[in-house]
Amino acid sequence: MDLSKKNLCPRLVDYVVFAGNRTPNASQNITRPQLLRRYPVADHKDFALPFEIAYFCQPEGNFTFKPKTSSDVRRTSSFTFTLTEKDTSKVRHGICYNFFRPARRSSTLVARNRKVSIDGFDSRFTLTSICLITHHPFLSTFRECLNVLHTVIDSCDFRAAKASGYRGQVWELLAGQIRAENVDAAVMREVREVETWIVRFLCAPVPVPGKTRLELDLLPLQTSHHIRFGFPDRTRFPLVDFPLHLPFELLGVDTGLRVLTCILLENKVLLRSKDVNAVSMCVMAYVAMLYPLEYMFPVIPLLPACMPSAEQLLLAPTPYIIGIPESFLSLKGELNVPDDVWLVDLDASRVYPPANGDELPPLPEAEGATLRSHIEQALHVMSHPDQDSGLNLQDEVVKNIHFGTQNADPSHSFPDVSPSAYGPDIAAVDVATRVAIVQFLNSPNVIGNLTEHIRTLRLYPRPVIAFQVYSFLKSRPLRSQFIDRFAKTQAVEFFAEWSLSPTNVAFLRAHTGISDPRVIGDKLKWFADQLQPIFFQVYDSNSTIGEAIAQSLNAEDQLHYTGQLSTDAADSDGDSPEADYQPAAMYDMDYARADFCYEIDVERLTYQMVCTDLEADFLRPPDGLQVPGSLISQSSSTQSIGDLNSDDDGSSHCSSPDDSRTNPSGPSDTGSDVRSI
Repeated sequence: MDLSKKNLCPRLVDYVVFAGNRTPNASQNITRPQLLRRYPVADHKDFALPFEIAYFCQPEGNFTFKPKTSSDVRRTSSFTFTLTEKDTSKVRHGICYNFFRPARRSSTLVARNRKVSIDGFDSRFTLTSICLITHHPFLSTFRECLNVLHTVIDSCDFRAAKASGYRGQVWELLAGQIRAENVDAAVMREVREVETWIVRFLCAPVPVPGKTRLELDLLPLQTSHHIRFGFPDRTRFPLVDFPLHLPFELLGVDTGLRVLTCILLENKVLLRSKDVNAVSMCVMAYVAMLYPLEYMFPVIPLLPACMPSAEQLLLAPTPYIIGIPESFLSLKGELNVPDDVWLVDLDASRVYPPANGDELPPLPEAEGATLRSHIEQALHVMSHPDQDSGLNLQDEVVKNIHFGTQNADPSHSFPDVSPSAYGPDIAAVDVATRVAIVQFLNSPNVIGNLTEHIRTLRLYPRPVIAFQVYSFLKSRPLRSQFIDRFAKTQAVEFFAEWSLSPTNVAFLRAHTGISDPRVIGDKLKWFADQLQPIFFQVYDSNSTIGEAIAQSLNAEDQLHYTGQLSTDAADSDGDSPEADYQPAAMYDMDYARADFCYEIDVERLTYQMVCTDLEADFLRPPDGLQVPGSLISQSSSTQSIGDLNSDDDGSSHCSSPDDSRTNPSGPSDTGSDVRSI
């Protein structure tokens, strides 16, 4: 990810969308998901919302089902996906929160005074999604934001029911099932609260790498805390906001390394699982493991099974890494995997080699054994958090080889790294694993001393180099089949060019023996105190959302429609209903009866907000990076002053959208030390 000011999108969030079925019917099975509502209504100039977004929100299609127990209704799930722009290769991230809402309303149920009861055996629930689209990979933090938004809507709907007579009108209005003129004023007030929150959320600025962190205040509650966002600078590992070790945990170390070898040698790799969250995370984890190399071919963490012609992507002539749901092949008419693809089954922990493919060479023996040992230690640390980890990279480091042009001193000794720097902290163990992979790649029998075999043909405007691959191979102490193939990959060739002027230098620091996560770690907790805070309040100052949430928490069984449903073992044990993505087959849905009606995909509906005046009054997404004036570079000093206010303590507050409306002249007379660049 390029975090330069030139390429960093100033918006924290690009779009918030709702997906599902506008006309859920009890007789339906698996159907094509639809875009129900989007915020903002208009596309951004630099990024138009893809029409196919609904397929990614519900990759196995939309379905309506009849719950048997309360856990069926309360079960929620979240997962991530990416959208890659074909022309520019820019990557946007999608974070999706899926849940079930009642699908009981039809065109004949419009009477305001009729109270609809929720009966577990007569009512049906429909799959609904809230999705957030962003340029920035704060995946776990955005999941928390979506969870808050779902709670806000549920609570407002619960409060509206006291005045309107029945539940679900807020959701139905947002889903486009009913019209605004057919609901009570109390329901419209609650919808206004929800849409105000969403619009203000879309106005949040992005933190600037190495300069600021964003403190986002989501709810007006006494127990509320700021959700923090911050990028690592170029001296730290690139941000990986998901478990890097997940592929090894699911596949085992040996099988996981075999898949990594497939990817390093640029084979076609297809991962599948019932859990689409796991498959998308594994794809992203494998790509992140390649650092400091970059994967030069298509990466699709999640390819929706319900998207028309999606199977054609598997026939691409180039290498790729693609994740699919387990139902993908059956929904595509028992499609066979192409005979040049490595199929990885995450559920069975197995790898199926292609029918027509070369034998996969093993990793260099010594370096591969060292890497395998480290990963096994890392998994042991996370599975036995009470035991001393003993995880110390000092014993496994490969000395004397440098990624750069200078040779390291053979007598150089790396400082010891205290095991307490890692301990049971999963994020820290992931950093240690990334350091181990960097050291593996930098070892003498892999790509150590790579830059000694480069001829620079041109430096400006873009470096052009000639990689002398045969002299490089002859310089390996123990030449192997692996390095013979690896040295000829596009990833190695691009790294040779990129290393002349790297945009991230954490791999150089890792080579010199720096492996403390507090120094090179990518998580905000390790460097938050080095960044200047910028505060942004999402809720309106006059909002009553806090009161609605407080009321709903006192009637949780009614809030989740579980009052008349039986409980199961999971509920009685007190387990959380939130889980990984659950396939439609779990709810007795028959994939053979799926009807996606692709012929109506040409529809382009006109979307608008329920409260149309809010967009003009509140929606002002940032159009430039907002940096405190004391931190801004001299080259940017001529840029316009942003709409921010600076506190005496050095922290900064982004003005709320309605503040600029009441004070159109800009910042207050107290002075602003925050600028837009």
